[in-house]
Amino acid sequence: MNEYISRFEHLPNELIIDLFQYFHADELFQIFHNLNKRFNDLFKSINYLSLIISKQNQNQIDNFHPFSSYLYALTIDGYIDLNLSIFNKIRRLTLINPTDKLLEQFDLCRFDNLEHFSVTCVGPTYRIHYLHDMIFSNRFPNLKSYYNLNYEKIRSTEQWSDSPIIRILKIGFVEFSTFKAILSICPNLYYLDFGIIIPSKSSSKIEPHSNLKQLILRTKYNTWPVNQNLSIFEDLFTCIPNLEKLSIHRRDNISIISKSFIKYDWLSSILNSYFPLLHRFYCYFHIFQVRNSRIVVGPHLKNILNQIMDNFQNVYKNRYQARLIID
Repeated sequence: MNEYISRFEHLPNELIIDLFQYFHADELFQIFHNLNKRFNDLFKSINYLSLIISKQNQNQIDNFHPFSSYLYALTIDGYIDLNLSIFNKIRRLTLINPTDKLLEQFDLCRFDNLEHFSVTCVGPTYRIHYLHDMIFSNRFPNLKSYYNLNYEKIRSTEQWSDSPIIRILKIGFVEFSTFKAILSICPNLYYLDFGIIIPSKSSSKIEPHSNLKQLILRTKYNTWPVNQNLSIFEDLFTCIPNLEKLSIHRRDNISIISKSFIKYDWLSSILNSYFPLLHRFYCYFHIFQVRNSRIVVGPHLKNILNQIMDNFQNVYKNRYQARLIID
């Protein structure tokens, strides 16, 4: 410890703070906290102090308590149970495979400073449903972005009320009715990444959402035949007239790729009708094979794919900075 003090104490404050970035939060606190007033003040002045709790250091959880109020970001990686209330001042929270017991704590703990929330679960958990009810009912009053790209369907929106601060959302696959609910309770939403369940029944019309500018839309495997299900896209696009950037990810089995795709218009007529402000359109054509076996692209299929690419370029003729990405 004296070795660190001798190396750091004669450096200017700005350089010390820069060097602090190379330490984990728990190491930084153990080495420098309460050595003297100067180091204490410098420690408190770090704006983006972060901590990762995983299987490797979960036995040291008791040691994290003294500096929990200084943390900006916290990541809990793995099936770990701890007392979340000691971290209720954080602004960024990432949960990777959280336990139901951990998620239950949000019923009681307040996280009024939380600005970004990310949850990733390998398997389904019933607690995510309740978490969504909190997120979309302004339980986190400063939350600006929420990421949850699990494939578990959002069950219900009945308990949702409003979430006026959220600007960025990344969620899993939803029905059109859930999409409609998100737009209606998130008036300041700017960026939305979600999967649409096709076929999906439309519901009553809603007021256009004027602030949504960027949309990433995903479809499930083999659910978007060449010339079908266009009505759901029309209903979606009617709601977001000021869109500027659009990306669509469609996944199809290689076995359905045929000459019928060569003359496909890739939604060009719809985009013309609904998006006067659109200036970028990326379409990702993800091709997969059953059982994830290695895809072999022979001369015949390669020729079809080349014609599909040529047709896409001809359909859009450099409009919207349009690109078709086949992978």
